[in-house]
Amino acid sequence: MQIHPKISVLLPVYNCELYIKETIDSVLNQTFADFELIVIDDCSTDQTVSVIKEFSDTRIRLIEKQVNSGLINSLNLGISIAKGEYIARMDGDDICLPERFAKQVAFLDNNPNIILCGTAYQTFGAIEKVIRHPLSHKKIAAQLCVHSVFGHPTVMGKKAIFEQHNYNDDFKNVEDYELWSRLIFEGEVANLDEILLFYRVHENQVSTIHNDVQQQRSIDIRLSLFKKIGYDVILFSDAFVKKMLYLGTYFTVAEFSLFLKWLKEISALNQTTKVYAAPEFENVLTGLRRDLIYRIFFHSNFCKIDKQWRIQAFNKLSFSDKVYVLKLKIKEKSKF
Repeated sequence: MQIHPKISVLLPVYNCELYIKETIDSVLNQTFADFELIVIDDCSTDQTVSVIKEFSDTRIRLIEKQVNSGLINSLNLGISIAKGEYIARMDGDDICLPERFAKQVAFLDNNPNIILCGTAYQTFGAIEKVIRHPLSHKKIAAQLCVHSVFGHPTVMGKKAIFEQHNYNDDFKNVEDYELWSRLIFEGEVANLDEILLFYRVHENQVSTIHNDVQQQRSIDIRLSLFKKIGYDVILFSDAFVKKMLYLGTYFTVAEFSLFLKWLKEISALNQTTKVYAAPEFENVLTGLRRDLIYRIFFHSNFCKIDKQWRIQAFNKLSFSDKVYVLKLKIKEKSKF
């Protein structure tokens, strides 16, 4: 292994004995060979470490923690000891395609303004589908206001950026989303529109076990991104905005009307502040508004609302949104 490899591959593991060999093989078989593989074991209780020790490749650096201190601690530890110019993420149950490192390094080298780069990926296991995220910085920054748009184990970025902006302990289970929400203001980010990783889906992963917690903490991140625009927090309190963004509890017609007003205010403010690119941000707001409208009018079990409630809510809509509802009504009826 070189003293200063081009890439430090950061691979935290915990009880991955069923998958870790396939994962490490996919890293070692990359066409781009100038890397170190930092494997940080968080006190696994199965045979994960034994499987890792069967490899004899000198590029592997195995760190065995003495105390189980969690994923975020492992990630930040790996960043602190990484020697590469770039840091690439991997999880202990996923598989890299052979050209992944070569293509991401080439993209980052040729675009020095880009500080972080993800890729498209293919899920397998319990769910099989292709995930493609927006490619440009403008679209990524705007869409982060409503959801994470990077596959965490697909990302590669400049080590210097990771050192300046560690993962945040206060955002367990959504630590990647929270980090991206800060990095978009530090430089440009991007995604490659090519499948370069197979993402395993199974019942024991964090996104399955802690789904409710992830959703709640994600709302906190979304709130912080919208507050960058500088709207009136007295009229639109944090509690109110979070409630409407979560869409998980009953709300009144008055709250619905106030939320529509909030959407108009942040749209107008962003035209002035230019925190987010205007066309991309307007698309996000339109999607957010119409997702809410769809739930209200076509998911009767979504919240405790009756026909009269819907009529009042309908009267609060703009002409274009009323047309949208009527078109949806025809579309929904056609299903039956």
